[in-house]
Parts: sequence; C-alpha cells; structure tokens
Amino acid sequence: MKINVAFAATIITALGIFMACKHDVPIPDPSNDPTVSENCSPDTVYFQNTILPILVSNCAMSGCHDAGSASEGIVLTDYVQIISTGSIAPGNAGNSDLVDAITEDNPDKIMPPPGNGSLTSAEINMIQQWINQGAKNNSCASCDTSVYTFSAGVWPIVESNCQGCHTTANAGNNYHQYNTWNDVVSDSSAFWNSIMQINGMNLMPKNTSGLNDCQKTIIRKWLDAGAPNN
Repeated sequence: MKINVAFAATIITALGIFMACKHDVPIPDPSNDPTVSENCSPDTVYFQNTILPILVSNCAMSGCHDAGSASEGIVLTDYVQIISTGSIAPGNAGNSDLVDAITEDNPDKIMPPPGNGSLTSAEINMIQQWINQGAKNNSCASCDTSVYTFSAGVWPIVESNCQGCHTTANAGNNYHQYNTWNDVVSDSSAFWNSIMQINGMNLMPKNTSGLNDCQKTIIRKWLDAGAPNN
C-alpha cells in the first residue's frame, strides 16, 4: 500500500499539536536577579513588588508550596521556582496552570484551598496581567515614604505580604481589616519586632527575607503617628 507522504506529514504535525500540553511552555532563562526599574509604570505589574508577596503569603506555606513541602512538585517561593514548577506560560495567562488553580470553580481543587483564605479578584487580575506581560522578574524601586496612612500606605503592604496567613480563616493575629487590628494598634511592639526580627521574635513575613526598608519606614511612621485608621 502506498503512503501519501504529504498526508502523513500533515497527520504527524496535527498529532504533535494535539498532544502538546500546557506544561510544555517556553520558559524564560530563570534568574533570581530582578530587573530593577527606577521609573516605574503604573500599567506594569512588577513581580518582586506585587506577585511574589501574594504567592509567598498565600501559597508558600508548610504543607503547601514551600521548599520543604513542594506539594505536587510545585514550589512558589521565588522567581526561579515559580517559573520552573508553576507551569507559567509567559504572555498567556489562559494557558498557565497557576491561573487555572486560582480561578478553579471546584472547591476541592481551587487554590488556596477553602479555609486557608482566598485570593481577591484584584490579586487574581494582577497575576494574570503579570503573566500576560511576559511573566518577567521585574522590580519597581520607587517607594514614597511620605504616604503612610493606613489605607494608602500600610494596608497595601499588609494585604500582599501578610494577609495570606493572618486572615479570618487562620489562627494568630487577624489582619483582615482595620477593626481587627486591636492587638496591633494597642501594642505595636510584637508587630514591629516581628517585622524587624528583634527581641526574640521570628521574622515576618514568613519564608521571606523580610520587608524592604521603605516598607518598614512606612509602617514605622504610621505606628509613630498612633496607628490611625486613615
């Protein structure tokens, strides 16, 4: 029986496309050295400033996706691991398993699992935007310490870096909203000492190298002002 070579080539190509998996995505050369921008664009989502804190706070915990647990082989502690194990498709959030997991309708599959808090729609949108912008290891160096109100200065830091652990669903200090901060605003020492890792306190946020100097300055100035709900 004669085989039509052109037809066979078409079939092989089609099979290759069909069998391609979303895990087989182009992976950029991963490096933990971010590209730092001094002139930051408000239209850009920066990995180091926004995405990494969200993933570390909500996902890179013991029993989940920290280096020691690596649930399902996925580690979400730094850029190299997120790109290498998170099935990220740079430029295509819709083809990224990470996005599938955080937008899953099935409560048995959605990540973070119910009971461990959940990502907000704004956080999900930022992760999708970051991937669609190329999933770059970028960082914005701009930081304004003159803005230290709770709503504009402190809360964005806490929401990204702390809320994954300190929510209404989890034990420990609850930082879900200002009126649950009574223990913090009435006695700032434990909160501040954990941020600074002093006086015997463990470093917070967990599984990180800590907040940067600008973030610490904003929080310190807010505390010194009496920790107002402003």
